[in-house]
Amino acid sequence: MQDRVFFLGSVSLEELVKEYSSASIFVLPSIIEGFGIARFEAAAAGLPVVTTNTPGSELFPEKFVIDRDPKKLSSLLRELIEDEQLRMSYGNLCKTIASNLTWDKLTDKMLSILKLSS
Repeated sequence: MQDRVFFLGSVSLEELVKEYSSASIFVLPSIIEGFGIARFEAAAAGLPVVTTNTPGSELFPEKFVIDRDPKKLSSLLRELIEDEQLRMSYGNLCKTIASNLTWDKLTDKMLSILKLSS
């Protein structure tokens, strides 16, 4: 696994774009996460996103939001690695999900929630 999984730490924005473009899959197996902006950056780059159930994960298909179960994670990653069609189509879906997260759309959603609560 060490020759295929890399932990980079902090990188510049330019380096981040380069890394996303060279990646095949993005995994965010957080126990606790805020909104998880990194998963939406990866989605915007067209990467298939596999994540745990944390805020923001509800925007992704349930199949790709896993419990913190290493066996399920391994199985799902293997499926994405072995099935290029699935990987590509899910990556395209992730890109669409990210494209719907504009400041205008998020602000409109927040305003509608606030109006409902008042």
